[in-house]
Amino acid sequence: MELTRKERECLVIISGLDSPFPSRLIDVARKANIKPPTAYNLVKRLSRKGLIEERKGAIIVTARGKEEYSEIIRAHRCIETLLSRAGLDKDYACKEAQKIDYMLSEKDVKYLLKFLGNPKNCPHGRPIVV
Repeated sequence: MELTRKERECLVIISGLDSPFPSRLIDVARKANIKPPTAYNLVKRLSRKGLIEERKGAIIVTARGKEEYSEIIRAHRCIETLLSRAGLDKDYACKEAQKIDYMLSEKDVKYLLKFLGNPKNCPHGRPIVV
């Protein structure tokens, strides 16, 4: 699915907020360091794409959203691994991967993972689930 960089960041934030409760718009705005109207527009776009649902002020990631989130994380960790193996510091590689991970197709990610020898973990030790 085609996502803009901001949509990707918003989905990652919503999916990754560490809370036993569903995310709220204000949580997304704070975590993304954006104004609530901007967060609102991003949430609406993700909702139209079927990645999240809004229920009584709570933002819930749909099954489709969870699948997209997994693909984003897989792409991120793949690129992070590639950059790290090319000699970049793992933290810097992580930051750089965020700039392009949303642009790769799932097919390209699978190809790169194969090229890298199907690594099981990113440089930070987090799993790369295929």
